Amino acid sequence: MNEADIYTDTLIALAKGTDAGLYRLTPEKVIVVRNEEDVKQALITSLKERKTVTFNAAGTSLSGQAVTDSVLVKISPAFGKPTIKPEFQKPYISLDGKLATFPCSMTAAEANRMLKKYGRRLGPAPASIETASIGGIVANNASGLGYGLHHNSYHTVENMRIIFADGTMLDTGTPFSRQIFLDTHTSLLEKLMNIRMEILCDPDMSDKIIHKYELKTTCGYNLNALLDYNDPYDILVHLMIGSEGTLGFISAVTFETIVDPEFKTVALVYFPNLSEACKAIYPLRDCAVSTAELMDRAALRLLEDQPGMQQIPQGLPPEAVAVLIQTEACTPEALDEQCREIEECLADFEMLFPLAFTTDADEYAACWHVWNSLFPLIVAHKPLGAAAIIEDVAFRPEDIEAAWVEINKTLEAYGYSGGVMWGHLLDGSLHFTISPDFNKQEEVDKYALCMHKLVDVVLLYDGNLKSEHGTGRLMAPFVRQEWGDKLYHIMKEIKQAFDPKGLLNPGVIINRDPEIFITNLKKTPCVDERVDGCIECGFCERVCASHGNVLTPRQNIAIYRMMAEAKMQGKHWFFYYHWLKSAFLRSGGTAVKAEDFRDIVCPAGIDLAAWTKKLHSRKKKGGGRLGTYWGLGPFGKMASSVCAWCAKRLHIFSL
Repeated sequence: MNEADIYTDTLIALAKGTDAGLYRLTPEKVIVVRNEEDVKQALITSLKERKTVTFNAAGTSLSGQAVTDSVLVKISPAFGKPTIKPEFQKPYISLDGKLATFPCSMTAAEANRMLKKYGRRLGPAPASIETASIGGIVANNASGLGYGLHHNSYHTVENMRIIFADGTMLDTGTPFSRQIFLDTHTSLLEKLMNIRMEILCDPDMSDKIIHKYELKTTCGYNLNALLDYNDPYDILVHLMIGSEGTLGFISAVTFETIVDPEFKTVALVYFPNLSEACKAIYPLRDCAVSTAELMDRAALRLLEDQPGMQQIPQGLPPEAVAVLIQTEACTPEALDEQCREIEECLADFEMLFPLAFTTDADEYAACWHVWNSLFPLIVAHKPLGAAAIIEDVAFRPEDIEAAWVEINKTLEAYGYSGGVMWGHLLDGSLHFTISPDFNKQEEVDKYALCMHKLVDVVLLYDGNLKSEHGTGRLMAPFVRQEWGDKLYHIMKEIKQAFDPKGLLNPGVIINRDPEIFITNLKKTPCVDERVDGCIECGFCERVCASHGNVLTPRQNIAIYRMMAEAKMQGKHWFFYYHWLKSAFLRSGGTAVKAEDFRDIVCPAGIDLAAWTKKLHSRKKKGGGRLGTYWGLGPFGKMASSVCAWCAKRLHIFSL
């Protein structure tokens, strides 16, 4: 590993340690890895130094599973080296596209473009598909659009290349690699089989696992692997899925791909209320429905006054909901037959308008525009300075309406009124947002109480606490509550078997601290009206001209927010604030031209070109009144060194 790929500079560590979640931690060290040898060396070195390691790819995870104040191993082009690309295993497609192996560094969208000529695609289809990497998608058991109970990572992964905490490599698709691993890690494989037998011999545990996985869930380890498979390598692979970097590093994945039919049609179906829509879930599951996306009345109200929303009728009843239904087939005849089947399936259901599928390209795009516009609008309407926490829960069809009523009551009781619900109807997977202002301690306390109450509501209705976004620090304190003592103990045994020294991503999934979900919360003080709506999702980074060369827009915004936070802390943070300011001005963070951002579409509607233009202006002025002394002036380097030394002495570099 080149020395240039290791960053201990606090500014770069802060920038690269940022992700889309609600936590802010500054890594002690960031190691940018480009191949498996880099990963092995990073793990072996960290083991010797007794440093814990967290993996981060595109930084789109939402639950705090990819941030750390220790060693961050990041899959990305190196800072200042935009021409250097990752060198993980090359993609390999076989059996006319039915099996496909992709490296951890490739995005799912890139993989799908390669599979397109075979008429196939990956099963997982998260909203971050253009940005999220294969490694991150599998490590979080992503699903997204479609019937995620069948087409998530868990149900479509065949084999995997894994690097374990001790630097050992296993390729489960190669008999030779399996044999070597058996010789060196017999105890791990035996432990997995013993755990499996323990569960099989306890009907209470077995029944609970089966019951939980009737719904989509990403909370805790994939315990269903211990029932679904009897080969230890298959169990191992499927435990790695959704393990969030706590069991090993996923280097490459072999998928069983799914058919991507050429012919598609869509219909926006309006039901008079949520109850009627939920009754349609079981019948729709029996039809060839590829997607059924739910939007409640609050969501439709948010959308209906926006331009280009002619697909939403005016004057809808106060409890109306919409379901975007898509079906797809390989021939026009099969598509027509599937449409007739769905129409017959819904014939006895009360709908506000007759069901009408469309294959017209403009109408098809308009229907999906309704769905795709929802989240950006939700973000745009959140209070400035507040977080945008996207919760994801799952319920059985018969419980969705009652559970949603109770969730709404809870949100209103804690001041989070105007809840918008959307989600994947076939899975019973629902999303809603909470927007607390973590800049205020009283808001943190209120959010904590609200989360405890929401957990109680979800479990009261026999739901799952996390359907899609993973456990992370956000849900770790509640894993035992959801799964019970016996199965939580099984999860601890799994963690111990894979990572006996606790090197990998500690505190994620397994955590004894009941307050971890409100520790190190990301503050988002208002810094500039142009970017205050940024949720740091990172969707801009894959297409950003600055990525791998200078600071990206997300990283610039994160640093600006940290400067604002430090300034608010008072005199004890004086040196940290001015160190950040001078380091930022000298970083080259504004070197990319504003026009390079014109084609980037931000989900939060931020004009990145305007923001970059303003950064250029500030840099030319030396960053304001103090710029001459603390930034680019003749004493800049000396002042920066003094500030850095003082800040370290005050122990405030890791926030």
